[in-house]
Amino acid sequence: MKTLLLHNDNVKLEFATAFDKQEKISPSVAEMLKEEFDLDTFLDNRLANIFKENFDCIFLPFTLNNDDYLQFTGLLIAAHIRLSPKYNHLRTPIVFFGSDLPEHVYKLNILGSILFTPGIFFLNKQDVGEKTTLETVISTKTMSMEAYRVFLDRVQIDPPSNYASYHSLANEWGIKRMADIFKKEDIPEDLLTELIKLEERFETKIYFKFLEAKLDHARKKIQPKKKVIATIPNIEETTVVYIDDEYDKGWAIMLEYLLSKSKSKLITFSEFKKEYRREDLLNDLKKFLATPEVKAAQVYIIDLRLCDQDIKEKDSSQLTGIQVLSHLIDENNGNQVMIFTASNKTWNLNKAFECGASSYVLKESPELNYTFDQSKILFDEFSIAIQKAYRKSYLKGFRKFIEKAKISGKGALIVDNNFSFKLLGNGGWLDQLFTLLSLDNKVVYKQVLVTFISILEAYSDTVFDDGSELAVKLNNGERKIIRDSSLKGIFTFKMGIYDFHLFGEQEKIGVDFHPELQTVSTNFKPNGYTTLLVKLVSTLHYNYGFNGSRMETIMELVFLRNNIAAHGSDNKVNESKRSITMKDVKSMIEILEEMFG
Repeated sequence: MKTLLLHNDNVKLEFATAFDKQEKISPSVAEMLKEEFDLDTFLDNRLANIFKENFDCIFLPFTLNNDDYLQFTGLLIAAHIRLSPKYNHLRTPIVFFGSDLPEHVYKLNILGSILFTPGIFFLNKQDVGEKTTLETVISTKTMSMEAYRVFLDRVQIDPPSNYASYHSLANEWGIKRMADIFKKEDIPEDLLTELIKLEERFETKIYFKFLEAKLDHARKKIQPKKKVIATIPNIEETTVVYIDDEYDKGWAIMLEYLLSKSKSKLITFSEFKKEYRREDLLNDLKKFLATPEVKAAQVYIIDLRLCDQDIKEKDSSQLTGIQVLSHLIDENNGNQVMIFTASNKTWNLNKAFECGASSYVLKESPELNYTFDQSKILFDEFSIAIQKAYRKSYLKGFRKFIEKAKISGKGALIVDNNFSFKLLGNGGWLDQLFTLLSLDNKVVYKQVLVTFISILEAYSDTVFDDGSELAVKLNNGERKIIRDSSLKGIFTFKMGIYDFHLFGEQEKIGVDFHPELQTVSTNFKPNGYTTLLVKLVSTLHYNYGFNGSRMETIMELVFLRNNIAAHGSDNKVNESKRSITMKDVKSMIEILEEMFG
């Protein structure tokens, strides 16, 4: 049996010479004083050199640190051996020697959990005879793959205790795992370079070795699906703003690439300073958000924790990301802000939605071992969230229009105060439309249409003179005759059939305007009452110049309101052919902006 002793000059000479090979593992003072010194990296490099040879059994003390016994470096070394396939000693028997009881060691260090896993043996003292006896016992035992899986289930390895370090490593893990689901040829060259650097760092960190080992175990249980195409569909020519203090871990490169395939643009805040004070960071972020291109963006992606003060912050409302979210929503509650974070805390999620976030999407975090399919689901959620934010981004312009209309009151101020209040007051028609559309649910489109037609109808009623003569009060104060007392009119309705009309009856689908009053076939007042279409066509054409396709759109919307949206409608529409769509919603908004913007 070829045996290896790992030590730090803390063993008896007689005992040390009983091994086929002895290796001292101890960083020098000069190495430890270097700013970039990392114990995991040091041990990984040292062990990689040692295990160029094969050994049948490995002996080591509980600790190799002569200055700090409680550091229990022997446990850490054993964990590296068990979790590093590149050493080729995953299942090699490991013997700890020393007078400590395993249960006492475990109470002092969580890594002591390794002492209660298969393939671990103990030697109470540095005695050559007892060593030989133990080797005889060990030679009859082998560690199976099933036993190795038991080791993975039992061993406990905590993430870095320093949250700032863990936060950084967690982001590196998240970007690596997202990239893993994509075809390699879909990943941009600069991101591949960054991923190679990440892989190199992960290969030395015990925590990530542990995660990879457990992940490999999970992968063997679940057959992965095909790689995912690196793209986000259904967005185009969108400007996305990205605020994340870990943007340089590869996230910015990945997002920029994904968005570029949709002819969209990423703007990243890259001016993070080391040890940023939250107040200073918020001031700089507000200046950044106020720049014209950023202010005009359609989508904002924000991390929750953006500075050191956020690390131990227990009040969600004080997190820098939440404060940035609140600022954007205060500026315009039509802004689409997506929270993208590794935090799965319920109180953070609740606070984000309370403050107006459009979505809350998790980065893959190290403490949860995701399979390929689970990673794909997270990416799908990310993609859906961006598509949703893009789909709702028109609300930003709609809110700007509403606020402008409330200030200027263009169009509304020429009519009575009651209409102005109903349209522009807090909770008025425009606010109601905004609230309905914020729900992002097609179910509300019918109510949106009803409210829209109600606005046009109420406006027309305030500017339309209905008597023996029909006339419109123009915005310039003049009066336009629509039909005189001799029944001569200024326009004629065009009749036709909508292809979605169930009964094929002739309907008013367009209008021809005449340069002067003349005899027309249109009956403006059937049954003695002026029809809604007569009022709408008159007021909208002569006050706002609507004609042609714009007027045809309004007439079709009125038909849809009457037949599928209004209570007690006539159900003349085949809704499998024609329903109220986002295109209709945007047409309604355009009409309102032309009238009252």
